[in-house]
Amino acid sequence: MLPTEDSYLDTAVETESIEDSYLETDTLRQLGAACDRLKPPYSLVARLHFYEERTANEIAGMLGSNLKTIQTQIYRAKAMLKKQLQKEMDIKPERRIP
Repeated sequence: MLPTEDSYLDTAVETESIEDSYLETDTLRQLGAACDRLKPPYSLVARLHFYEERTANEIAGMLGSNLKTIQTQIYRAKAMLKKQLQKEMDIKPERRIP
């Protein structure tokens, strides 16, 4: 039996979903591992914010910390993650012209 156009398209959509799901899972795994490589307190704050998608306000409440402190730690953790991932991927940082 030859596949009909509809069944072929259904199979193609399922394949894309499987690939997308795998890529998303792998990306999340890498992000979690990158967060864990940061030094405390940045590792915890990065995992909560970037991996678990918690807001700065939620994190501050969970940790009993000042909101501004958490916002600063998120900002610094993001810079550290960017630098770490650029190094791992051997990407040259952007040059800024003064």
